[in-house]
Amino acid sequence: MPAMRGDAAMAYLLWSHGFKSGGVNGEAMQRVNLNGRQRGGVLTHGSVLTQSSYATRTSPVVRGKWVLENLLNAPPPPPPANVPALKTEGDQPGKQLSMRDAMVLHRKNQPCFGCHARMDPIGFALENFDAIGHWRERDNYEPIDVSGVLP
Repeated sequence: MPAMRGDAAMAYLLWSHGFKSGGVNGEAMQRVNLNGRQRGGVLTHGSVLTQSSYATRTSPVVRGKWVLENLLNAPPPPPPANVPALKTEGDQPGKQLSMRDAMVLHRKNQPCFGCHARMDPIGFALENFDAIGHWRERDNYEPIDVSGVLP
């Protein structure tokens, strides 16, 4: 299934830094071999990762919802009214919570838990990719935990 596990992508010089591929020359689109990298298929394509994030941060919720809607044809219901904003500030001034820690706090709101149980594990699996699709190992200086359990 190449769309899900493809070993190549199309890139051009300006955009190829996201693949850390090297060997991409000129302005024309070129095939980039992805063997041995953390990428492959549509889920790790920069356009999908960027479109399913906010401008300055990732969103496991948006990414999980995108997969449910577009790939699994199983969209979650709309969020309940008056959903509280995601709290990303830690207890200490200037300390940001990791995305996982922020989502754990958010899911404690009972009306939010049911849908997040379906969306979040899918989105967390993609957390190693930042808001524009670059690979990363840490979020706010903490190792990224991509584990999850689907209901």
